[in-house]
Amino acid sequence: MTEDRSERKLATILFADLAGSTALASGEQDPERTRARLERFYEAMSAEIESAGGTVEKFAGDAVMAAFGAPEALEDHAERALHTALSMQRRLDSVFSGELALRIGVNTGEVVAGRPREGSSFVSGDAVNVAARLEQGAEAGEILAGERTVAAVRGAFEFDEPRTVEAKGKPGGVKARRVLRALSLMRSRGVGGLARSFVGRDEQLQQLISAYRRSVERSSPVLVTIAGDPGVGKTRLVRELWERLAEERPEPLRRTGRCLAYGQGITYWPLGEVLKEHLGIRESDSPEELQRRLEGQQILGLTLGLDVAGDLHPLAAQDRLHAAWITFLSELAERRPVVLLIEDLHLAEAQLLDLIERIARDVSGALLILTTTRPDFASVRTDWGARLDSETIWLEPLPDATSGLLVDSLLAGELPAGVRDLIVERAEGNPFFVEEVLENLIDAGVLVREDAGWRVHELPADFEIPDSVQAVLASRLDLLATPEKTALHAAAVIGRTFWTGPVYELVEGLEPDLHLLERRDFIRRRPSSTLEGEVEYVFKHALTRDVAYGGLTKARRARLHARFADWMERSDQARDEHAPLLAHHYAESVRPDDADLAWSEEDRDEVARLRAKAVQWLRHA
Repeated sequence: MTEDRSERKLATILFADLAGSTALASGEQDPERTRARLERFYEAMSAEIESAGGTVEKFAGDAVMAAFGAPEALEDHAERALHTALSMQRRLDSVFSGELALRIGVNTGEVVAGRPREGSSFVSGDAVNVAARLEQGAEAGEILAGERTVAAVRGAFEFDEPRTVEAKGKPGGVKARRVLRALSLMRSRGVGGLARSFVGRDEQLQQLISAYRRSVERSSPVLVTIAGDPGVGKTRLVRELWERLAEERPEPLRRTGRCLAYGQGITYWPLGEVLKEHLGIRESDSPEELQRRLEGQQILGLTLGLDVAGDLHPLAAQDRLHAAWITFLSELAERRPVVLLIEDLHLAEAQLLDLIERIARDVSGALLILTTTRPDFASVRTDWGARLDSETIWLEPLPDATSGLLVDSLLAGELPAGVRDLIVERAEGNPFFVEEVLENLIDAGVLVREDAGWRVHELPADFEIPDSVQAVLASRLDLLATPEKTALHAAAVIGRTFWTGPVYELVEGLEPDLHLLERRDFIRRRPSSTLEGEVEYVFKHALTRDVAYGGLTKARRARLHARFADWMERSDQARDEHAPLLAHHYAESVRPDDADLAWSEEDRDEVARLRAKAVQWLRHA
């Protein structure tokens, strides 16, 4: 049997259906005209879905299904889906002059993404069915979002009051909320109602303050890059710096822009945000008003998407734009120190990176350029900041003791040691993960606010990874090439600790680069090994291992468990001290609940052998 390479994914599914199109088509009667109208609908909706990084699953009549977060994981799949739903409505109004309306259902959940077949979807699961039911329950012009989607986009959208939608196969119906409007491009980090906290980064904060003062003393630009894993505290560090800079005299001018992961015309988006903030530009301002605000620096309008280049060659226009930004920032820095923050630099296009480096080289005056990015950026732009006054601050996970202080600080009180230790253990030094685990415990009713603090109820036996954390980690895994991603899947089956020999065997002829995985901070090599003759590695984060393991279908997990156990016996590792390990893997390969997914009727002899091995090693253990 050919091994199924399907994966389990956390994704958001969007169903949209034209309301009133049947009546319109019957009124037209001409099938050619109806077909032309549908083609315009398909093209317009596909453009909106694909520009946001979604995948069009299928069109059926006047309905469309799309997936966000499958086949490729996206850490902001829910936000993208809801932004797309709103943009689809706007695009429909534009294309059809308000003659048609969409009803849309959006739902988040676990799906299996596999090979597409003729006339069928490549994603399946209850999340898909619920999204379809929500679409059917929506009124014309409405967007209904499921509970899990609403939770995933906290703070980024405004919703109506909860309602229950009747759905076949769901006795209690499906809880949903109508989307009213978008509040921001992305959800805000942090948990509402908890205290703000800053712990464990005093040294890095002092580095930033020193870099700013160096820029002021020398009256020249300084470029500082803050690098670290998602959620490790880059934005929180900058926020603390912002408050400290307010105490400096003269107080510096502070401006912020953020790189976007998707959309059109986003090359210079962060600088466009800086310009809008500085000039007080509103989204509703007309192009004529924008040009008036630019006051003789019209070429800067290219940053805002204005067509001000005229007949200039594109390269000449780019040179003039870059020169205009240097002049603009030099004039600002001449009057008072300037701090320019560009967030999420790992999403930036090459032209923006070139301009930032040129600004750091050519601007005259006190200018601190702060950028935040992820570790992978270092391998993409290896010479970043070369020959400039620049430095990189690497943020590592917080030590356990500091993470415990963060928990107490966020809750403004102390928790019982068991609960506190659970949060610290699961978060492994990542402040964002700490906050998300706390939020899950609050939502689950484990932590309940009282006047004097927090009451703690019984902990759940199997505490699951929060959706937000899973999405962040899964999106990092999906950026890997097939050999390395397959190697992480194989390693996850082996356990938090694994060895090179069985990994290479389980990836079936692929040649993964484990050193690359180590450089990208997924795994760490250990100085010694518990298996003789093998190089031993460990996942840097247990959560990364959990997400990699959770991405495998149950069928693939079972077969990989069996192959690893067989490898141990063949390689002379079947010793007394390894009996529990062998027992575990043989037993996992034939779990009663899942064995039918992994093994066919033709495999009954193999299943019998594996069960016998499981019993043998369980007794031995």
